[in-house]
Amino acid sequence: MVAYDRSVSVWVGWTRRPYVVAAAIFAVVVALRLPFATTHLWAWDSVLYARALEQGFHVSADPAASRPHPPGYLWYVGLAALARTVLADSNAALVLVSILASAAGAALLYLVAARYVRPGLALVIALAYAVSPLTWMYSEIAYPYTVLALISLALGALFLARTSPVVASLAFGVLSGARQDVLILLAPLWLWSVRPRGERDLLRYGGLVVAGTLTWIVPSMALSGGPGEYIGALLQQSEVVADTYSAPARGLPALVYNAGFTIEAIGWGLGLLCIPLLVVMARAARAAWRSHDIRLDALAAGLVLWTVPALGFYAIIHIGEWGYVLSVLPALLLSAAIALEGMVPPRLTALWALGAAASVLLPAGIFLAGEDAYHAVVGGAEFSAAALAQHEARMSADVSYVRRQFAPASTLIVTREDHQLVRYYLPEYRTYFWDPDPYSNQAKRRRTMRPMNVVVLTPGLQPLLQGDVRRVEVAPGVTVSYVALDAGGVLELTGERYNVRDTPIR
Repeated sequence: MVAYDRSVSVWVGWTRRPYVVAAAIFAVVVALRLPFATTHLWAWDSVLYARALEQGFHVSADPAASRPHPPGYLWYVGLAALARTVLADSNAALVLVSILASAAGAALLYLVAARYVRPGLALVIALAYAVSPLTWMYSEIAYPYTVLALISLALGALFLARTSPVVASLAFGVLSGARQDVLILLAPLWLWSVRPRGERDLLRYGGLVVAGTLTWIVPSMALSGGPGEYIGALLQQSEVVADTYSAPARGLPALVYNAGFTIEAIGWGLGLLCIPLLVVMARAARAAWRSHDIRLDALAAGLVLWTVPALGFYAIIHIGEWGYVLSVLPALLLSAAIALEGMVPPRLTALWALGAAASVLLPAGIFLAGEDAYHAVVGGAEFSAAALAQHEARMSADVSYVRRQFAPASTLIVTREDHQLVRYYLPEYRTYFWDPDPYSNQAKRRRTMRPMNVVVLTPGLQPLLQGDVRRVEVAPGVTVSYVALDAGGVLELTGERYNVRDTPIR
């Protein structure tokens, strides 16, 4: 793997104006995003970010009070706060940050890839990243994963270059204030990039990383009640995640789930570009098997250290969102581009053009497909314009229907993953939060002290028995379930099922 010789490129004109091309990519991606930008907060963590914008940054161990959850992502919140001064709406500000980060990520990926492959292929890779259903969806919602991708790409490019260890080390510490998980995910790549310079320099560069982290950890602590409260919240969050989702704590079921989740997310991110990557991996494995020796050049070693530790962490410890994989998607796409550089000679113009078009148009088509066509092709996964529109319709219809039909004093809304959304958009209503153990079927029960309407908005939470449960379609594809319970009635929840009983269980 060596840098592509630009002197033989058929894209000579482009290589002389790479930043013009990057700027054009940025503008095109922003234009593609704007028609699909969501107007409602997306999920639990989105509400916590919105609270930080509206009530001030304060990390807490209590999920109900944290603004946002540990470790806080100070620079991300600060950037959204800046956007909110213009837009005056928390969700709009957070979505704008997602849009701009995705566009900047695509532009930067072009510039980075053009160092190693022909410019036309670099353009294909950048556009494939931009129109990947995984990237596209997270670009339209109030979540920080396109920011994670941008930071990972910027730091990864610095580490791969191995030319500015001072700048790279300081940037590592500073930029981690937007997504602290990069400190774990990219630590092996950073260490590889500075190690050849000697142990004394390694200590100096490590000191620069620490100095960079102080730029965000000190204000984060100050805004969160001091070091004790902030560190305590961070440790408690880490312990809960490890105990609930990690393979060491939960065994094989957690490993299988995490690994499967990670692999599926990678597939959504790479699309057809997983093929050249798998071919090169298979060839390398066969060569290593025959020679009983694994040899990687510097670029390949860097890409392995960029991707494998992060994917291992997701599989073994935790991957709570598909968007986590965006931390390595730019590196995987860059690897696919380098693989294609060696597999498809420039003279095979027709074959190259066909593959390039398919790599960009197919994922874009999947995202843009109408709802019926989308589900016919990919089933029930959620990376599409139709899924975004469905979420918008559900949020609007649910809030309107509940306020119109149920009095707050006599209503209890059962919540699960939508708990914070319900509290944000329906703050006057009482909620009952159901947080099932993912690897246990232990039931939870609540007895009503007075007559009450129990309302269920969570799409995946279904009644065990229909009984007196009423289901109302409040918008196309949007259903609200509710049941009237007398005083002493019991609500019972197990996994994704709920049941109601007229009398308490003895």
